Amino acid sequence: MPSLNPSNLREENTFHTLETLYVLQARPSLRQRHWCLLGEITEIVPWPVRLCIHIRDMDNEELMVSFNDDQRGATFARHPNLKPGSTMAFLYPEFHAFMDGQTGLRIEQPAIHAGAVKILPYSMDTILKVNDQIWKKKGCLECQKCQKKDIELKRCSRCQSAIYCGKDCQTTDWKEHKKVCKVFAEVKWFTDKDWVSASVENFRF
Repeated sequence: MPSLNPSNLREENTFHTLETLYVLQARPSLRQRHWCLLGEITEIVPWPVRLCIHIRDMDNEELMVSFNDDQRGATFARHPNLKPGSTMAFLYPEFHAFMDGQTGLRIEQPAIHAGAVKILPYSMDTILKVNDQIWKKKGCLECQKCQKKDIELKRCSRCQSAIYCGKDCQTTDWKEHKKVCKVFAEVKWFTDKDWVSASVENFRF
């Protein structure tokens, strides 16, 4: 299988699963780029000590996320999008084995301070479908509605992804495009990044 662009959400050397995080921890020499883990929330664990969440990664493996920051996850516990079906993104996560035998992520204060955790109000399936559309459209310069080519095209001002030949096509397509416009804008934060050589200052939610 040919390697994917490092900014493609399906590139496992950038966008890890629990299994590849374990390999990354065992072999630090593999850390030659920025990395991230995406996981869809499946359960908010009712534990009074700190915020604990179960998420499912892109391999459909379930893992636990425990917030061990100074506020024990209180900031995220109040987040309106913290619910099953939303997807969480973690920058520079580390594989962690918990004492009860579960495996997952332990979120410490530096990660919170660095803006390394984000909640996206979309399912993993929706995010990956939009990712695939973004990469399919790269280099394809034609109107999203009528497929006209070789004319001046304009991008949607909101997501900078959908392309149209003019206002008529954009207006006609808005009923469908508005369903995913915000998702495109969120996903492009990931797909537009240089995950190999950009400075760490560019990686903050």
